[in-house]
Amino acid sequence: MALQTENTTDEGASARSRWYACQVMSRAEKKVARYLDDQGIESFVPLMSVESQWKDRKKIVELPLFRGYLFARFSLDRFGSVLRVPGIATVVRHNGAPAPIADGDIDNVRRFAERLAGAGLEPQPVHQFVEGQRVRILAAPFDGSVEGVVMDLRPGQNVEVFVGVHLIGQFVRIRVRSEDLEPVDSPA
Repeated sequence: MALQTENTTDEGASARSRWYACQVMSRAEKKVARYLDDQGIESFVPLMSVESQWKDRKKIVELPLFRGYLFARFSLDRFGSVLRVPGIATVVRHNGAPAPIADGDIDNVRRFAERLAGAGLEPQPVHQFVEGQRVRILAAPFDGSVEGVVMDLRPGQNVEVFVGVHLIGQFVRIRVRSEDLEPVDSPA
């Protein structure tokens, strides 16, 4: 497995341009990056090459390192036009405003991608959970069929998840390894 990146550049990027994370429709990261490129907006989609088993053969496919997201560099005066790009669901925000990503964070992801390419390592996604976040329990016997709410996060311990009916105030508690959870929605 190798990791590669797709990068398009905006030669006229102004000093006011910042990096933002854009949430995109399922499996649309590369297509949205091309749309942004057509509009002269710089984008970055870290990709990893993964061996996938098809019915009759194995094939190497490129998947986004951060599924459902790409990074775009633009100034806030282009915010509306970015949101109108087909396939973009939203731009990640904090307190209602687009949340810029530090150049150093993007540079770090680029370095990670460059050094990982050809190393034969397969990175695994890790979710950062917050208290009150809805999650799906993937471990047996639940196998993704049960959802709950994260109630307690203690370093080095399992995550405490409550499953129940909020309307009647009745819940049961279970401790689950964080790798056996996936987010149902974004943290508030």
